[in-house]
Amino acid sequence: MKIYEVDFNEIAYSYQPFKLLKIFKIVGVNNFLLQNAILAIGFCFSFIFAAAFDETFILKNENLGLIEHPSIWIFIALQVTIPFAQSKALKKIYHLPNWNDQIIDHQYLITNYSNILAIAKKDLKLESLKSKSIFRFLVFLGLAAFIWNSYQNQLPDKFLGFDFWDSINNPVGYWLSRLYKLYLWCLLIPFCINNQLMLTFNLLKLLRNASKEGKVDLNPFTKNMNGGFHRYVIEIVTPIVPVLFIAGIHSLIVALIHNNLHYTPIIGIFLFCSFLFLAYLLPVLSVRQIIICEKKRRIRKIGEEQNEVLKKIRLKEEFYRISELTNLLKSMSYLSEEYNRISNWPGLIYSFKRFSIAYGPTLITVIIKNIIPLLS
Repeated sequence: MKIYEVDFNEIAYSYQPFKLLKIFKIVGVNNFLLQNAILAIGFCFSFIFAAAFDETFILKNENLGLIEHPSIWIFIALQVTIPFAQSKALKKIYHLPNWNDQIIDHQYLITNYSNILAIAKKDLKLESLKSKSIFRFLVFLGLAAFIWNSYQNQLPDKFLGFDFWDSINNPVGYWLSRLYKLYLWCLLIPFCINNQLMLTFNLLKLLRNASKEGKVDLNPFTKNMNGGFHRYVIEIVTPIVPVLFIAGIHSLIVALIHNNLHYTPIIGIFLFCSFLFLAYLLPVLSVRQIIICEKKRRIRKIGEEQNEVLKKIRLKEEFYRISELTNLLKSMSYLSEEYNRISNWPGLIYSFKRFSIAYGPTLITVIIKNIIPLLS
């Protein structure tokens, strides 16, 4: 089944502020991902200019200059990485009917997938009340973080106990970083999180509807014992992985910089919990209900068929086939056990490994540097 290519540009430009990036078409750059990457490079040079003007490449004592401050470079990396990961995930999910080891009935997909795509596209382009409401809430959170960060940077000694390259004491760095964080926190990150949520919601909706109509083919003999749901969970989690690792590196660096139990590492751990909920727990809690429902339906059906076979054995209707029927009962019992063994938490090990690698070092650092001394 051939599915049309997803135009990520069309989705991005449905957000009015992103239309300003079309100015890059003057130099022949028509792709939103490239335009966003060029903008990131532009901000890099502007920060270098700010540091040169304010003389803040390296600051004395505990103060942090541009080169010494990890956050801004992590943000630049996130700016380029997040939309790229989103674009790749979008293409994979839009080509879902062509996936190998598909657990949804092929005819059902052919009949219903176009409608699901149409709804998903409206959600992604902010043409539904649900997506508009979520995006506005995310912008509100980003704006709240932006206001707090701007206020904090006006009183660095009070809140942090040291100065840094984009505090109010260094005006060029301060105002350029305000412009950058406004773009990143109040537009780009809400845009990407909203995309991730809309993709997840629509994918789960497809699975739920297929399950209700009995069109999900639960497979008890998959390699990872996930009944065939592993691929769906992986495609939901994977776009978050590069973001997770970059954010994890940032949290680790911040935890190493701050000697005391500062709120910034705590925020990093809170973000870890948010990533965990958004990327894995939120979708899997819904998938888990589908798996449990399908397992019960399959086991119940096997039980009904076993009763029919058992009735034939008891009534000796097919006496000459008793041995064959007995073996059939054993095979059905084995199949029922295999269905029962299917994990209710698909992709758990895959996700746990990546979350542990990304944020494990931060947690260990916080415990060694802060929690153990407090207990002592």
